[in-house]
Amino acid sequence: MRGIEEGRAATVVAIVSSNYLLRLGLQKIVEDEKWIRLTGQSAHGVNLDDLLKSEHPHIVILDTESEHTVQDMIRTIKEAFPAIKIILLAGIDESESTRQALACGVDGLVLKIQPSPVLIATIDYLAHATMPVTLPIELSASRVKRGLTSSLPASPPHTSAPMKW
Repeated sequence: MRGIEEGRAATVVAIVSSNYLLRLGLQKIVEDEKWIRLTGQSAHGVNLDDLLKSEHPHIVILDTESEHTVQDMIRTIKEAFPAIKIILLAGIDESESTRQALACGVDGLVLKIQPSPVLIATIDYLAHATMPVTLPIELSASRVKRGLTSSLPASPPHTSAPMKW
């Protein structure tokens, strides 16, 4: 997805995760995407309000392993900054917290086992979404309970460009 729409306005993305290595990995994933400007990071959800007020991100990537309850952070962001889109980054074994987050109104869900182009595509989609994104919660929750394994492809789709891992 490198070079999507040269000259387009940058999409500002913030990361909320207590996992330092995860934050570092996310930085590495988006560094080649010139249309994504990675702004501040909030470890443990500390200073989240200050980060959102000062940096004005379009999208927040929220890790389910944060020490604060994910549902409270989602509600706080949605109430104070309704225009900000939230991508939940979840482990495959975190079905209950993922279901609760879907019910709270996250705009996108990316599993940690998925390849990095899935995250980039999700950011791109949400950056261009002009209408509110609504996930079918009933369907999503039931798929999360099943572990989503039946809906994952056996291998990444074939593309002519090398994939970033």
